[in-house]
Amino acid sequence: MNTDVIKTILKSFNDSKRINKELFGSLSIDEQNLIKEIIDDGTVQDVLVLLNSIDKEEEWGKLRKKIAFQKRKGKFNITILKYAAVFIGVFLSVHFLFNDFSVNKQEPKMQKVAFDLANDNSIKLISSEGVNIIEQDKSKEWLSSQGSVLGIQKKNKLSYKIDSKIDELVYNELYVPFGNKIFNLELSDGTLVYLNAGTKVKYPVKFLPGRKREVLILEGEAFFKVTKDTKHPFVVKSNNMEVQVLGTEFNMSSYPEEDEEHTVLVEGKVQISFNSAKNKSYTLNPGYKGSWNKQDGEATKSSVDVKLYTSWIKGDLLFRDAPFIYMVKKLERRYNVSINVNNDVLKEKRFNASFNVEKESIEVILSAISKIYPFSFEKVDNKIIIN
Repeated sequence: MNTDVIKTILKSFNDSKRINKELFGSLSIDEQNLIKEIIDDGTVQDVLVLLNSIDKEEEWGKLRKKIAFQKRKGKFNITILKYAAVFIGVFLSVHFLFNDFSVNKQEPKMQKVAFDLANDNSIKLISSEGVNIIEQDKSKEWLSSQGSVLGIQKKNKLSYKIDSKIDELVYNELYVPFGNKIFNLELSDGTLVYLNAGTKVKYPVKFLPGRKREVLILEGEAFFKVTKDTKHPFVVKSNNMEVQVLGTEFNMSSYPEEDEEHTVLVEGKVQISFNSAKNKSYTLNPGYKGSWNKQDGEATKSSVDVKLYTSWIKGDLLFRDAPFIYMVKKLERRYNVSINVNNDVLKEKRFNASFNVEKESIEVILSAISKIYPFSFEKVDNKIIIN
């Protein structure tokens, strides 16, 4: 199979919505039918990422290991599996998923590339061109398939150019792994987004005139400083919530392992609605939190200390009357460790504490907590057992 020609044709179609007739005519009837089927399925971007991943992997065994955790979860994109079978001649598990977000029908389908953030310690930028590793200690220009500059990375910040020559919605995904990492993203409108450890976001490379500015938190936590634009409302979606603003600062958290999704407003005003409660919405003022409880399906609004929800931006972890098991979840994400607590009383013990993850190791933090409520712990590699 002439995968290089197929890839070139799909790239051209993805950019211009036109098929290169000369190249198309050079393919066999079966290959032409395959391209038509991919376009009809609306999976051009997904197949391009698949082809780029095949090219970059030395062997498929490595790719299988990378996405083995997804296989265990039993989540697969059947359409892409079919194309994987065609291109490489065997039936393999691959790392593409569609998310469940509802979007405007004119917008492209949103893809979700699955990585085991707990076991992969590199920041990744995902585009139709493939998977790229971001090295926080370096600077780099990120280019489109035509060679024009889309964004500029300066160490731990990636900024997109507002004057990039794009006239259609093109999405990138950014994946920040577990561990002591915070990455900053500047969107094409100047909006600043701070991404916490264990976060996956999806966003347009360029916001287009006449459309809402929509960003998706696939999972994790992000703090937004939104550039005001009354003609183009800014919308952030998670699994269970949607927040709409004009210009404001807020924190949004949607970790899959936590019972609650929430938005905390720091400045301005936002309207928050809930996917599973169509008739329920809140207007938040600064100092308030809107929450969705996954267990009981309840939406609530409450006054909070915003520092408890935003201190992570500066590398601080603040806890006020917090159960130890809640603290453990945050420590696991920030230090990329697995913590097993064998003491049931300790799990529910409540603490007031403040730590800086950039200055204090996990061992120092656990030792400090053990001075308040005695317990012992043992650390082997990235696993900690507390007794």
